[in-house]
Amino acid sequence: MVNYRRRTPAGRKSASCSSAVDPEPLSSVEKEAIEESLEDIKHGRVYTLEEVKKELGF
Repeated sequence: MVNYRRRTPAGRKSASCSSAVDPEPLSSVEKEAIEESLEDIKHGRVYTLEEVKKELGF
């Protein structure tokens, strides 16, 4: 959610962000995916940004 109530010293609108709370709980599939991702990180199965860029040809 973007809030434009703040202004810069020059009087321009300034955006600030706040996170919203999702009232819908995570599904079991989503929870499993998060757990799997955490295990990957724990065991070093990650890629650096440079590795991803190289793999994608950037």
